Amino acid sequence: IASAQRQVASRTCEIRKNVLEYDDVMTEQREKVYSERRRGLDGEDLGPQMEGIRARLVFFYRSWIFINLCYLTSELFSNT
Repeated sequence: IASAQRQVASRTCEIRKNVLEYDDVMTEQREKVYSERRRGLDGEDLGPQMEGIRARLVFFYRSWIFINLCYLTSELFSNT
């Protein structure tokens, strides 16, 4: 029983550690979002920054489509 309890305690500790790591990431992201929101509410022009974000999203989306199209094409022709 003692061995099982140690294993459970060890696993629980590992889970808590992972939750704290995720929480740190979420806190950092939240701070960045609120910072940008404050800048926008203060009247700062966020247009150039938003354009950069849009351009990166389009690039990654197009890359994702291309990669999946290549994969599906290879699957289609390898099965014939």
